[in-house]
Amino acid sequence: MLEYFVDIPTEQTTAVTDLILAAQAFIARYFVGRTSLDRPFFGWLWSWIFCLLGCASLLGAVAHGVEMTKVVNQTLWIPLYLVLGLVVAFIALTAISHFWHEQLAQRWLLAGIGVAVIFFAVTQLWSDSFMLFIVYEAVMMTFAFVLYTACIWRTSRQQGSGFLASGLFVGLVAAAVDTQQTWRLECVWTFDNHGIFHLVQMLSLLLISIGLYRSTSSLNLLDDSVNSSDN
Repeated sequence: MLEYFVDIPTEQTTAVTDLILAAQAFIARYFVGRTSLDRPFFGWLWSWIFCLLGCASLLGAVAHGVEMTKVVNQTLWIPLYLVLGLVVAFIALTAISHFWHEQLAQRWLLAGIGVAVIFFAVTQLWSDSFMLFIVYEAVMMTFAFVLYTACIWRTSRQQGSGFLASGLFVGLVAAAVDTQQTWRLECVWTFDNHGIFHLVQMLSLLLISIGLYRSTSSLNLLDDSVNSSDN
């Protein structure tokens, strides 16, 4: 059975951290799905983000952890780029929904999907798709980070914006780490740049999950106070 798995330590840790990320994403998706929001499209977007991220992490675990030919590995990365492109586009749409309103984000949904599809198409023609993804991610995530940061000083309905902005900032740091191909971390196990990227991404996902919880809690508290005043 073991002969089906890679014997490179850094690939093993990358695969394991991918599995942890997948579990973290699906747990976040479960709680978002059980949460009642007055912004259903905002919640719908985050549900899809977590679901897609979980699927991408599972594919990544297979790509890094299972022995396969180069052709099969390259084939696995084809749907990965499409899924990751959608995740990044949807994050930008959540920021539009959070900063402005649901209707604007809904109007931009098809455009966001279109951008992700165009990005995916270009990756199939580009010789270095990974670096293209880093640039695409940096632009879209910076846009979302700026909008979430701007929400910190707004009304009580923008509670959780600080954690959401922090999570996106840490996500940008993770993307930068992933470009450092010579980086290694020895902490019980050996992690290369991809493994370190996953560790930082776990913190990013945690901060985002806390931000969504605080945002939801503040909305529920506000609704309770409005109901009390009406009574």
